[in-house]
Amino acid sequence: MRVVRVILGLGAAAVAAVVAWAGCYKPPANECVYECTAAGGCPAKLECHGGFCVEPGSTTVCGGGDDADPDSVDDDGGTPDGTDNPDGPQPTRRYRALAVGYHHACAIDTGGQLWCWGANDQRQLGTTTADDFAAQPLHILPTMTNGEWTAVAAGGAHTCALFTPTAGAVQLWCWGGNFSYQTGNTASSPTAAHPVSAPAGTVWKRLALGAQHTCAVVEATADQTESVRCWGDNAARQLGSAVSGMTATPTAIDGGFPATTRFRSLTAGSDHTCVIGAGDHAVCWGDNTQFECGAASGTTRVPFELPGTIAYSALVAGDSFTCGIELTSSTLRCWGRNGASELGIGPAANTVTPTAVLDQGMNAKWKALALGQYGACGIQGAAGSTDAIGAARCWGANDYGERGDGTFELATSGPEAMAVGGVFAIGAGHLFACALAGDPASGGTLYCWGDNADGQIGIGFPSDQRRPVRVGEGVRGTNNWLAVAAGRRHTCAILSGASVDQQQLYCWGAGMSGELDGTPVALPRRAPVRVSHADGATNVVVGSSHTCVRRTVLGVPQVNCWGSDQGYQLGVAGNQSPGPVTTYDSGSGVLVNTIVGAGNVTCAIGSPAAQCWGSPELTNPYYVDNELPQTISLNAGAMPNGSFSAGPSSGCWIDGAQTLCFGTNVNGQLGMGSAGTPTVHPQAVFQLSGATSLSRGPSNHRCAVTANRVVQCWGANGYNQAGVNDGTDKFGPSPVQAPNQYDSVATGLNHTCALNGTQIYCWGNNDQYQRSAIASTNSLPPASIVAPVGESMPAWSQLVTGEYHTCAISMAGVLYCWGASRWGQVGIGAASEAVAVPVIDGTL
Repeated sequence: MRVVRVILGLGAAAVAAVVAWAGCYKPPANECVYECTAAGGCPAKLECHGGFCVEPGSTTVCGGGDDADPDSVDDDGGTPDGTDNPDGPQPTRRYRALAVGYHHACAIDTGGQLWCWGANDQRQLGTTTADDFAAQPLHILPTMTNGEWTAVAAGGAHTCALFTPTAGAVQLWCWGGNFSYQTGNTASSPTAAHPVSAPAGTVWKRLALGAQHTCAVVEATADQTESVRCWGDNAARQLGSAVSGMTATPTAIDGGFPATTRFRSLTAGSDHTCVIGAGDHAVCWGDNTQFECGAASGTTRVPFELPGTIAYSALVAGDSFTCGIELTSSTLRCWGRNGASELGIGPAANTVTPTAVLDQGMNAKWKALALGQYGACGIQGAAGSTDAIGAARCWGANDYGERGDGTFELATSGPEAMAVGGVFAIGAGHLFACALAGDPASGGTLYCWGDNADGQIGIGFPSDQRRPVRVGEGVRGTNNWLAVAAGRRHTCAILSGASVDQQQLYCWGAGMSGELDGTPVALPRRAPVRVSHADGATNVVVGSSHTCVRRTVLGVPQVNCWGSDQGYQLGVAGNQSPGPVTTYDSGSGVLVNTIVGAGNVTCAIGSPAAQCWGSPELTNPYYVDNELPQTISLNAGAMPNGSFSAGPSSGCWIDGAQTLCFGTNVNGQLGMGSAGTPTVHPQAVFQLSGATSLSRGPSNHRCAVTANRVVQCWGANGYNQAGVNDGTDKFGPSPVQAPNQYDSVATGLNHTCALNGTQIYCWGNNDQYQRSAIASTNSLPPASIVAPVGESMPAWSQLVTGEYHTCAISMAGVLYCWGASRWGQVGIGAASEAVAVPVIDGTL
């Protein structure tokens, strides 16, 4: 691609010189890598301008000419065939096998671990919760040990994989949608990962998954003969049986094959199945309404051998069409539906005859195929080559960029070349495709392109991509985070800068009310996005659906808020639009040292000592809205900034030897020895002395750390979140069940976490894994959080809790989050994760 910067104020000669030089210009490596829409957003540090993600303030113009090489580096991928790989930082994880379903994909890394991403509405990713999607690869559950995953296949909304233990027979595991028993049991849909028993006397060999059916080749242990077994939906006879209805039992197909048949290929389309059988001939069964089974008559077929003498080396079934590679000539032939030129034969009608694809290429050899809904892709290499490596080429529909050639143009007559080379595996979903490029022996880099509404491109944010982009784990742990705040469905954190004015704010999660940056967005942001109008941030408050920040501008502090103002939580007169407003500025006469808050409440602490706004606001616990900040009536004595704790309906602070609370008291959160009547007059917490710090968070319970490092809690305890294992509210402080030696404590809606410097312990509710553990719903005694696979926990400097998620910053400045992430609030690019994982703090 030719990258041109807009140059202003230059004479004609200077412009000519710039134009001559522009071909050598290399913009920052991250610019023009990802395409975007206003709703889709961009990775951290980049903003959407002109349909591409660029650095803030950049004048780079993207999208013109050839988009194959955004960074202008001739060969930045080191591919075996010397072609240029698509751009983007190289992820560290490498893969050896790939499977692509309708709206999700899976891959096996070089260590034998299995990862999945994309749609998860039927738990097809193998996660323990049915979150909507994961925009980056996730480990499937359960985690397998003493062996490795060796094969994986993806269907409409289910997944199956082969696990080879270090000792014993190969195991088949399936999970996901099961409306037709396609995962191999009769449980209601969806199903968690479970083993499927092989027919007696056989072992599993290879897999193929359709929309709602599954087929496998099994090998007899006695004589090593092979046979095909299928299960799931059989409405179109896709199981190869004349008996209608669905079955959960792997069942032999009708007719059978000669005993000596070794099945070179097994493939499943939406509702039909094909194999390469005896004599290397193609045999298909199932739906034939578009001639996808190669039969001239009949809308459904039991096993049918295609007429003619063509021998095939590979056979692949798509939505309603089929393609195969000739064994001797490597000619690519397709048949079936051709509504979007998916057969690669031009805009012709559906055909029952295996027809050669146009533009075979000079001295070219087709090596692999992948068929989607209305398009197809293949790997093509030099004639005479014996390896699996070649260039990816695609054809057919291209509404979502699924052809990967840098365009959204109409269907093509035949295969089109893409930027990525050195491909050894390829897969296609409904409207997207993926490929592995590199060395098959040592593993390859994963690329995807096309439709990304369900995160199936795996880049951490839902924007369609018309060129191959690298799928990555996300760059994590590279930045120094100073502070973090967590709310109901979004999170914000402050990134360090060379000076206070250069500190930056990033937010992620739900943004329907404009709580991320002041602009409402329909889709969640699952990785941090910079809030460009909040530079100089020193403190941040994240509420249920609003955000406030204290920032310095040329050394002068001010408070800005944005998001929902239905409860006047922005702190200005009248209901405001979601965009940022100034609650306090340098001319208000108020010196704000810090801000704190939770729920719909924000409080500014300084001079005057404290003012709060929002609803229900702390100055009026009878739930009367306050448009403007109201001064809190304090007892005599200075109030330390760090001791003030604002919850969604109550507030507490340490005043000398005593701790004072006010606000609502439904659950005993004022700690006065009883529940009930709210108060605007601060009351001393019952029998609590020596408190050194208080918890903060969106909770109806409060905790204090005392001088001897013991945590005492009071208020709501229905989930044992107050640290007492009886499920009843506590009207006065009670010591947390041992272990109980901590330096700080944070309170979520129904869970609590505490930090002792080297470890974080959590207790209470865990229905969203906000305790970072797969365990019982309510937990006591306090349990240490779970580290990511292969990692150890660092020493910690800061801990915060949202309603259903938790975040912490390590001593090294690395930000970790865990818990609920349906809205992307843990910032890891995925919809769910059960352990503490560093947020994505760099470009994917």
